[in-house]
Parts: sequence; structure tokens; C-alpha cells
Amino acid sequence: MGSGTGFAGEVVLRNRSGSTCRLSGWPGLTFFGDGTIHVCTTADPPDCVSGPVSTSGTRPFKVSRFGAATPPVVLLAPGRTTSFVVETHGWCLGVSPAYSVDIRLPGDSRPLTLAPAPNISPCDDKLDVTAFGTTA
Repeated sequence: MGSGTGFAGEVVLRNRSGSTCRLSGWPGLTFFGDGTIHVCTTADPPDCVSGPVSTSGTRPFKVSRFGAATPPVVLLAPGRTTSFVVETHGWCLGVSPAYSVDIRLPGDSRPLTLAPAPNISPCDDKLDVTAFGTTA
């Protein structure tokens, strides 16, 4: 995926219902949390963070679909898991990661919330995501 110089994290979803679920496509992702640039000098303590941390504002990441033009159909039996991968295009030191992520599944009106979020803080605010059931 992508450039290979950033972070790639697998997000695993488990079917907690009593019936088989059908997933096809890519997850919808909304990232929440502070995008404050950490500006600290050598005179500041090692844990210096400038600016307040927000956990509610959305982060304007551009999410690109990665992988096959036709995603697989995943039939997910009760208790079983599937996954997808999120990858950044690069690292940016000094930018705080997202606090949480809402994951929207096709056909479901309620998002799933992943909190705390993976340590995602891309410099260029661009992410790649694979379809359900694929990891690269």
C-alpha cells in the first residue's frame, strides 16, 4: 500500500450478533481529535504539549480506497472477525494523533467507535484504506 514510509494498522471487526453479516466495500472513516502542533523548546519539560487537546472536533483526513476495484464479499458468521488496513503516507513529528475513529459499515446507520484510535498522525493528512477482508 501507499509509500511504505508511514504507519499501517489493521482494524479488526467482530460480529457480535446472532446472525451472519454480509460486508462488501470499504469502511467509512471519520477521525476525531486535536491536530495541535506541539511546539516546545529545550527549556520546557520533556512532556511539554502546546495548546489544548480536543477530543470532539473532526480531523480533515483524505481517505483513499486501496486495492482491488471490486472488493470481496465477506460473510461474517456470529463471533467471527474480519479486518481492513489503514495506512498513512508519512509521519509528522509534533502533530498529535486522532483521539477516536468512527467506522461506518455499508448499510448500517450507526457508526462503530474505535477509541483510543491507532496512533495516526500523517503530515499530508492522507490515508489509504483497504476493503473489508483484505490486508494489503
